[in-house]
Amino acid sequence: MAAAAATPTPARLMKILWAHYKRAATDDHENLLYLPDEADARVCHVLVVGLGYPYFGGETIFKLTAPNDFPLKPPEVRNLTENGVYTVGCKICVSIGE
Repeated sequence: MAAAAATPTPARLMKILWAHYKRAATDDHENLLYLPDEADARVCHVLVVGLGYPYFGGETIFKLTAPNDFPLKPPEVRNLTENGVYTVGCKICVSIGE
């Protein structure tokens, strides 16, 4: 899943992202698994499992890509799994404020 970073991640963003990744790693959430991309700190894959309808019984992988001005702008979220709910590769609008 790792891909070469197009441009270096700014130091400020790196600090923010690693704080988020460390928090995610210590959160004991039975439905989520976070996998930061080793080649690009702006990218994180999230495995979502064990949810109710319409995801019941399925596993879905999302790719989150943080822009350089994160957290002022939300990450881009794309579905990577054929699941009958989202088209593979499509951008998904997520309300970060909820």
